Amino acid sequence: MAPQEVFLPACPKPMVIEPHERIEQLRGCLDDPKYARQKTNILALIKMYETGQLGALTMGYTVYICDGKVWEGKLSSENLPPRGSIVWAEPAASQMARSGSFGFLAGNSMHEIFARVRLIADFGGSSHLYVSVRIANDTGSNVQSIFDTDLTRLQYDPHTYLGTHGQVPLTTASGIIFREQIVIELQIVDSQGEEISPWFAEVAVIIPEELGVVRLSGGAMRNQLYFATAPGNDTLYISRKKNGVVSQLPVV
Repeated sequence: MAPQEVFLPACPKPMVIEPHERIEQLRGCLDDPKYARQKTNILALIKMYETGQLGALTMGYTVYICDGKVWEGKLSSENLPPRGSIVWAEPAASQMARSGSFGFLAGNSMHEIFARVRLIADFGGSSHLYVSVRIANDTGSNVQSIFDTDLTRLQYDPHTYLGTHGQVPLTTASGIIFREQIVIELQIVDSQGEEISPWFAEVAVIIPEELGVVRLSGGAMRNQLYFATAPGNDTLYISRKKNGVVSQLPVV
């Protein structure tokens, strides 16, 4: 029997973390050995909060700190930090889905998307090693999630991979949680494994694989593809071209 669907209530209010609270959180990261190589970036962020350059964490843009300095530009496969750099992504905040369902994705309230995931070669990954995954197409989430077990299969080493971007606060139906960020590459494929999109960079949060938990979709794939559904919402249609989506829609 498939797991019962679970629907969580909407978040009562947007997440707001005041500068003094965020400073304390960042100082806590300084005491954590796993953030040792991020020390320069964390100290730079603390100073930005102390001087008022950064305000309270709310929903908004992301500030990238590269080797202690603000790195201009939006993350993409064509605009990656220099090889060997250490980057921290400080969001105005990311948001996970405010509602969710669990079970067989294609038959419940969220459509599934097939994808390949790999670590970025320039950051220490391998372009030849990837895992095939199923992702829940959740429009209530703006951050991609990846299982810790996916990273194990990709031979991820948090001490050497240069695509780790520090810790991020997330709003969920149960409140604010903190998760590790990592830059990965995704490629969307069809049910036969044929590629639909090119490989593209995406910032994901690492979550533990547990019964009933699904990988949620992020925003980067929506810059690569067109998405559509028909009345009844039975099928999610995806294409690299707008007319490709239109041609698939049923006549009603």
